[in-house]
Order: sequence, then C-alpha cells, then structure tokens
Amino acid sequence: SGILVDINKGDHPAGNEELGFQSMPAAWVRAIMLVSCNNITRGHSGVSLGVIEAILKLIRNDFTPRIPLRGTISASGDLKPLSYIAGAIEGSPDIWIRTGKEAESKNASAKEALEMASLKPITLGPKEGLGLINGTAASAALASLAL
Repeated sequence: SGILVDINKGDHPAGNEELGFQSMPAAWVRAIMLVSCNNITRGHSGVSLGVIEAILKLIRNDFTPRIPLRGTISASGDLKPLSYIAGAIEGSPDIWIRTGKEAESKNASAKEALEMASLKPITLGPKEGLGLINGTAASAALASLAL
C-alpha cells in the first residue's frame, strides 16, 4: 500500500518481515537520496547547502528512510518518496529509518535515529520544503539502477 502501518514501523519480527514487502529496498532509497542531492546542488531549487549535507549525513551513517513501495513515482513528480526523505532530515517522529547495514538493520523513528548519531534535525527555510519534494529524483534513480 501507499502507507506504512504501525506493525511495519517497529522492531517487531513480523513488522520487519512485512516492512520488506511494504517499503522500498534500501538501495533504491539511497540512490534516490544521492540523485536528489545531485539535483539540488545545481542551485535552481532554493535549497541550502546545510540541507544537502543533512541528506549526505544520513547516507554516511547508514540511515535509510523507510519509504512506502507504492506512491507517486513520476506522477507529477516524486512527491511521496522525496517527502519521506525531507521528513527524515527534519527528525519527524512519523518517519521511520532503517539504521545500519541491511543484514543487521533496525528500525527507529527519524527523531530517534538522528539522536543516536548526534545529528541535529534540520529546520527547513522558506521554499526548501518545496525544493526537496519537487522533482523526479526517484524516477531518475530507479531508472539508473535498472540500466
């Protein structure tokens, strides 16, 4: 489905197994994050360097937002996947993050994950929210992986 339900969010064994079927694979999400950073660095989106650095810190710390598998990929932009990434750097307690490498990963809220790594949540400035979710980074990333 296009949302992650409560059983999908914690470290409950059934939740972890179900989540694998309900959320995008980590490799996809990491590719989306990287393509998004590349797009933003061009300077046309009004997003600050601090926001780009926050996304890259997630990648460096092996923090991957849990993004629902189904949603708005390439339907007037990639709003849903990109909004989950934006929520992750803001430390939203409603966004869940896979922490660690795939085999040993655990789930934590974005707020908890940022605290674990001593990272500060980002407060988005004017137009930065729109700059983060407007675009086709998910489509470009998944197409690149498919090639």
